[in-house]
Amino acid sequence: MIVLGFFMRYPMHGYRISKIVNDIVGPYTKFSSGRLYPLLAKLEQQAFITPAGAPNEDRQRMFQITESGQKHFFDVIMDTTSNQGEYQKLFWYKIIFFDLLTQEQRTYLLDHYINYCQTHVFYIQSELDDLQQRLQNSDGQLSSVITVMNRNINFWKSDLEYVQNIRNQIGG
Repeated sequence: MIVLGFFMRYPMHGYRISKIVNDIVGPYTKFSSGRLYPLLAKLEQQAFITPAGAPNEDRQRMFQITESGQKHFFDVIMDTTSNQGEYQKLFWYKIIFFDLLTQEQRTYLLDHYINYCQTHVFYIQSELDDLQQRLQNSDGQLSSVITVMNRNINFWKSDLEYVQNIRNQIGG
């Protein structure tokens, strides 16, 4: 999604995409050339991208997105059912490309993520309440678990508030 998203803007070469992606995901996660160039070859084989002119003076090949690549990009960015365990990270990568989406598409993704955050808050809070009720007479054996659960609730509430503000700004 990220690679195709950058091609949606204009033709690029792999090094530039690698640099941008590493700026986004770093400092501990790296998108290496060993991952990027096989991905570019696969995208080219699937006819999602195509070479854009001759290699430059540094022998870097420029690529541009094809019509089928554009369709695939929109299919992937609008997918809210895959990778649920990683959806929070994916959602924030999708935000990068909101300018490429219609108002309706942005609203759909924001509303989905709001629900995703609310579900996390509700689930963790109900589990925390249950845990605290069962431990009423304990000597604080699981206070660190409770601390982490409260932190997670606050984390999801923070994400929820931030996305609700974005949602309010775009209207719809």
